[in-house]
Amino acid sequence: MKRPLLLSLVFLFTLFCIRAATSLGQTPPIAEQPARFTVPRVELPQVAKHPIIACTPGELGRLKAADAGGGREHEAVARVIVAAGRQLGRPISFPPRGGQHNQWYQCDKCQIGLRTLDATHHQCPRCKTVYAGAPYDDVIFARVHHRNLRAMSDAAWAYALTGDEKYAALAAQVLVGYGSRYRNYLYHDSSARTGKQAGKSGGHLFEQTLDEASALAEEIAPAYDLIHGSRSLSIEDHRVIREGLLRPMLENIAKHKAGKSNWQTWHNAAMLWGGAVLGEADRVRRAIEDPAHGFVFQMRASVSQDGMWYENSWGYHFYTLAAMVKIVEG
Repeated sequence: MKRPLLLSLVFLFTLFCIRAATSLGQTPPIAEQPARFTVPRVELPQVAKHPIIACTPGELGRLKAADAGGGREHEAVARVIVAAGRQLGRPISFPPRGGQHNQWYQCDKCQIGLRTLDATHHQCPRCKTVYAGAPYDDVIFARVHHRNLRAMSDAAWAYALTGDEKYAALAAQVLVGYGSRYRNYLYHDSSARTGKQAGKSGGHLFEQTLDEASALAEEIAPAYDLIHGSRSLSIEDHRVIREGLLRPMLENIAKHKAGKSNWQTWHNAAMLWGGAVLGEADRVRRAIEDPAHGFVFQMRASVSQDGMWYENSWGYHFYTLAAMVKIVEG
C-alpha cells in the first residue's frame, strides 16, 4: 500500500525547518556535531508477530475500517482487493531468466524503441528490422517479473485486509516460485554481461542491485510479512522463500557498497526490510549504522543545508526520498 505524498512532503519540510534553524544560529549545523548524536541500539522483538514491518496493527485496523466504510478511503483500499481478484485463476508465468534494462529495447540502426511482435520477436517501427533473443527478450521478461511482483503485492494486502486464503495462496505461489528460481537465474548486469564477466552491480532477478533492492523493500519483503502466518505457506515454503530468495537477494545487494549514492539508499531500505522479516537485527543495524554506507551516514553526507539531496535533481531527490521514507518508517 503506497503512503500518500503528504508523508514525503512532511519529511522534506521537517528537513527544511531543521536546516533553517541551523542557518539562524540556533544550533550548530548537523554535520558539525556528530559526537552529540548516538544511534540507539537496534533490537528486534524477541517474539516476532507478523506483520512486523509492513504495517502496524493500528494501520491495518484503519485500512479495514476504510474498506468497510465509504468515500475515497474505501475506493483506495477496494482498488487493491479488486486488482488482486483479477489475478485469481490466471496462470503465473515465470520467465526462464532475469530481466534486462529497457535501454536495450531499441533499434541498433535507428535508435528508436522497438515494437513487441511476440515474446521473442521485436521489430523496429521504422526500418522493420526484427530482433530476437537476448537482451531484447529479457526486457520483456523484466516486465513479466514486475507484473508478477505487483500481483503478489496486491494479493498479500488483500489477504491482510480480508483474511481470505485465496489471496494468500496467490502471493505464496509467486514468492515460492521465485524462491525456487532466483539462484538458478543467470547472474547478469545492465551491460548484458553474464556470469563472472558481469559487474558487481548486477543481479539474478533484475540486472541491477538497485532494481533488486527496490523490489525487495517495496514488494517482496512486505508481501512475505503480510502472509507469514497464512495456512498457504508450509514449513518448506518458508524455507524456500527465506533461503532461496530473501537471503541470497540480500547477499547480492550487500556485495555492492555504493556509499554516497541513491543506489545505497535503496540498498539500505532492502537491508532493513529484509532483515526485519528474517528476524536478523545485524542486517537492520547495518542499514542504519554502517559508517560509510548507512542511513545516518547518508543523512550527514548527502543532504545539503537546505534539505536537498546532493545530486541537485528533483527526480533523484524524490526517488531517494521514497527510499528514505521506507527506512524511517521501518
